[in-house]
Amino acid sequence: MAKAIDHMRRVLQNPLEAIKREAEKKMLGYFPMSFPEELAYACGIKPIRLLPYQRQPPVEADRSVQTFVCSVARAIWDEAVRGELSFLEGVVLPATCEAARYLHRAWSFNKPHRYVEALSIPYKSTGLAQKFVEKELMRVLRGLESIAGVEVGDQELSKAIELCNQNRRLLKKLYELRRSESPPISGADAYAAVCSGYVLDKAVHSELLKQAIEECFPRQASAKSGPRLMVVGGCLADDTLFKVAEDAGATVVVDDLNTGLRSFWWLVDESLPPLKALAKWTLEVLATPRAQVDKRFEHISKLIKEFRVDGVVFAINRYCIEEKFDLPWLSERIREDLGIPTTYVELEYLADVAPIRTRVEAFVESLVR
Repeated sequence: MAKAIDHMRRVLQNPLEAIKREAEKKMLGYFPMSFPEELAYACGIKPIRLLPYQRQPPVEADRSVQTFVCSVARAIWDEAVRGELSFLEGVVLPATCEAARYLHRAWSFNKPHRYVEALSIPYKSTGLAQKFVEKELMRVLRGLESIAGVEVGDQELSKAIELCNQNRRLLKKLYELRRSESPPISGADAYAAVCSGYVLDKAVHSELLKQAIEECFPRQASAKSGPRLMVVGGCLADDTLFKVAEDAGATVVVDDLNTGLRSFWWLVDESLPPLKALAKWTLEVLATPRAQVDKRFEHISKLIKEFRVDGVVFAINRYCIEEKFDLPWLSERIREDLGIPTTYVELEYLADVAPIRTRVEAFVESLVR
């Protein structure tokens, strides 16, 4: 394993410890992916994407959040009420799914942090929607300025966009290495590289990505990589599914996940005024549920062709209604229009992995026949 990837994996073994090493910095949590991190970086605040990093079952959370909310969101809230996220100045929760809305209500009512903000994002990408999102981003930016005690202009926003775009380009380059016949990096390692960026500073993470890409080029991959899989879904708490698939003899060559490819695949347009560019990015990123299903299919089909995918695994958390709405139509189109087999596994945070392994192994075996 490349040293840089190994380092990023170690970060994910104890993410909160890695975060707390930078205790002198002001930090902001956000969930899910539709918050432009540039707003925080421009204010000198480090953004942390919220995921259940402590690997503990959500028990305390069930006292204040309904049990039919997705287990990833409940586990995040459980860490908040147990005081594990006390290092955060506050949170921004984009209202892009029901789980995020429930989190915002719980956070606002129970107040584990003084600063709790929602970010409203329209479902349509019209001119009026663009203007609305610009005003929303400006409102959130003003709140972050008050936390940091600074005033932010176009220059600070532009620098933050450059920083985050560099990171996105490097992640995309790392993912594109898996287009080759024998990918030099596994799907599990690539996913770990993405998720480590949710807790590491962008500049630090970008240097690790550069090193990882350099280390991948001389590596000799196995001559036979097995069926090439794509994983499609919402928020995965860890890389368990990737490991299960690759232990079964497959190679996960690409994904379409809110916690994976969708979080970095699209760049912010640096030729536009910064706030306008960030609003445009916020509306264009294909984050469910606001992404139109036909656009999602166009995006997924392009990835299937570019990465020469043999089969698609839909991996969706229980109670993730938004992803499940798209599942039947997308799965049918992929099978009928592209001729690519699909399967579906339902995930639950810290659930028994045995049923998932059985289903994935059977699917991989069917692709080999």
